[in-house]
Amino acid sequence: MQGTLSLTGADDFQVFQDTDGSQYLVRSEGKLYKFSADGLSIASTVKTGIQSGEGVSLYQAGSTYFWQSSQGSYWHCNDNSYSTATSLTGTWTSHGNFCPSGSKTWESQDTAVVTVAGTSGTTYIYVGDRWVNGHLPASTLVMQPFTVSGSTESISTYNPMWNLDVAAGTWSPVTPSGTIVNDNTTGTAPNQFTYSSGWTAGSCSTCYNGDSHSSSTTGATASIAFTGTRILLYSAYDTSSGIMGVTLSDSSGTAVTPEVQVSLRSDAPATGNYLVYASPIVPGGSYVLKVRVTGLKDLYSSGTTCNIDRVLIQ
Repeated sequence: MQGTLSLTGADDFQVFQDTDGSQYLVRSEGKLYKFSADGLSIASTVKTGIQSGEGVSLYQAGSTYFWQSSQGSYWHCNDNSYSTATSLTGTWTSHGNFCPSGSKTWESQDTAVVTVAGTSGTTYIYVGDRWVNGHLPASTLVMQPFTVSGSTESISTYNPMWNLDVAAGTWSPVTPSGTIVNDNTTGTAPNQFTYSSGWTAGSCSTCYNGDSHSSSTTGATASIAFTGTRILLYSAYDTSSGIMGVTLSDSSGTAVTPEVQVSLRSDAPATGNYLVYASPIVPGGSYVLKVRVTGLKDLYSSGTTCNIDRVLIQ
């Protein structure tokens, strides 16, 4: 095959550049094409029938090529799988899932792998789309470091926070520390939650301190004033979880960041005390975190309830 490529229907693509500089077009239907030297046309068909699916990506680790993709379920997350080969034109071997079965690839679908090579090692970063089916603007990216050894790859544990040393090419998990403010610490002073009408305090056996605040009233807000450089918001989950809007403002009320929409059904597992939002690191000062019940939800949630478990101030 040479020249232009005729495409029909929906498909996912990636462009891959090999170590010799050759460039390839990767198609989710399991086909691999080589570009012409100028990258403007297809020079040849390299391989077909590799691994068919959606959200395809191809990368190389050592002497092994890794091809991974999600199942064909549109915006629904699923258990993604991978295949390997020692040559792009050689035999590809299927290895199954690279995340624990049932985790649905930590609630995401494969879209790319980023390679960070440094002085002390190389980190391969999985990038997945966490689609919020029913309200796509709330969709986010999941970025997790791979464990790669020979022809195997895995993300056995989800890391809510982790550090990447770009120069060294290494990563390490992060256990957040700081000042905890529980959801039932209420008032108008700093480090106290202020709730508008519509919020209800209740018990939550898996939440921090055994309680949480929840609301399904569209427009209901909760806010907390604090002094620091960052704030982390933890929430709870149930099958009626909806989408909350989160805004960080300075002490004068000027938004530091636009409102971020967080889908609790997608971003929180079936336990409380789970990190769902981390603000950017800002200069030390006085800020206000505001949570808003949007009245929106994921297609598979039975309601629009938003939950607050606690915050961690750094």
